[in-house]
Formats: sequence, structure tokens, C-alpha cells
Amino acid sequence: MTAKLRLDPCVSLWSGVNTTLWPDVAVNGDVFCSGVLTNTGVIDGDIFASSFLGSSSSKTGQQYATTGLSLAWPQLSIAGFTSHYDIEEISSGSISAQTFGPYEPVHICRRIGNLDLAGKLKSMVCCL
Repeated sequence: MTAKLRLDPCVSLWSGVNTTLWPDVAVNGDVFCSGVLTNTGVIDGDIFASSFLGSSSSKTGQQYATTGLSLAWPQLSIAGFTSHYDIEEISSGSISAQTFGPYEPVHICRRIGNLDLAGKLKSMVCCL
């Protein structure tokens, strides 16, 4: 017997505003977007969004409303991550053709403010 175990939900990309994922962007894990999520890339996971624009073939998981993501405990906050992991600040407002990680130990990649994912990105684990 074999099994593949993962945390569910396993949020890889969290956005508090309207977000567009371009054709070269692939997210391995679930996506939360409190605005409109426009996807022309690939999402290998579930989608929790106020509104989703994209084809059903661009995602492998299910689509849910943002209220479908219940994270009452443990509370999800930036402080909960920054106190346990090293932080990799993304200084530019637009990134493309860049590789983040893999980091050992694990890092959190974050940008305070808008971030344009404009091209091929690899190993981006979490954005807050």
C-alpha cells in the first residue's frame, strides 16, 4: 500500500486582492484570492476565490468560495510564519524568470504590496 499525504488545505499562494496568473505561472498547491482570480497558467490544487476566471482545465482541484476555507484554528497570520521561518523579502514589484528556493531550512517568500508574477517562477512555496 502507498499513500500520498498532504495538509488540506495546503495554501501555496494567498492574495488579498484581484490576482492574475499568466500562462507561464504554475502553482503547486491551493490558491486563496479574496478578489477576482484570473488564471491562464496552471493551478495544481484547489481554488478559494471570490470569483474565478479561467478554464476548468487550468486547475486540478475543486473551486470554492472564500468562505469555504475554514482556518479558524490555527489562526493564519503573517506573524505565525515569521516567528518560525526565515523570510525572503521580494523587493521588486514584478518578478519573472526567477527561481526561489528550494531553501533549507524552509523560507517564506513575501512581498508587502502588489506583486506581478510575470513569467516562469520555480519553487515559490508561500506568499503572504
